[in-house]
Amino acid sequence: MITFVLADSSLELIPKEIQNNNIIIRSAKLRNKSPEEILLDSNYHHSAMKLLKDYRKRGRPDIVHITLLVILDSILNKEYGLNLYVHTYNDLVLKLDNKINLPKSYNRFTGLMEQVLLKRNENPLIKVFKSKLDALLDSIKGEKIILSRKGKFRNLDFFKEKVKKDIVIVIGCFPYGRINTKYKNLISLSRLHLTSWSVASLITTALYEGIKFYNLR
Repeated sequence: MITFVLADSSLELIPKEIQNNNIIIRSAKLRNKSPEEILLDSNYHHSAMKLLKDYRKRGRPDIVHITLLVILDSILNKEYGLNLYVHTYNDLVLKLDNKINLPKSYNRFTGLMEQVLLKRNENPLIKVFKSKLDALLDSIKGEKIILSRKGKFRNLDFFKEKVKKDIVIVIGCFPYGRINTKYKNLISLSRLHLTSWSVASLITTALYEGIKFYNLR
């Protein structure tokens, strides 16, 4: 089985520390919601976010949105199905059904994620639970492959070979920083700074080609 984990993802509701900030209050009022009901988004909350720990790593739900669309719409997922998890900065985990039809509109995606994070398990296609990243990875069968620019360089043929076994592909889904994990199998596709969705696109394509080449399914 092939599993994708989006790690330390920049997806969270407004933290308590800044819910009373004027910028946050104004942003919430524009949407007729309370501060605790909206997603943290650096596009609107950048000044307030500077009061938070690791603020440069947080507040980018757009990265999560695009990366999820790339994975879910990949031919790999559509033909063979994937296990897909979103692990957030605050150690919430969203397990998505691989047939879910996520909104293509960012505003609609934001609304869906706010509802999911507030109401937890009311959406039958998205299960929500608490877990540290390493505990989540421990629970998933397969070789763990952590994508990191500082990892050992491998070309895409490396991933084509990996389809012969169960694998867990871990992609950081945040704008700055690194994945916090005990697992040391760090793999780099390039010394350039690649977006999370670019990495996801390259790997899903390589895995699909590997399955076809080895006629595994």
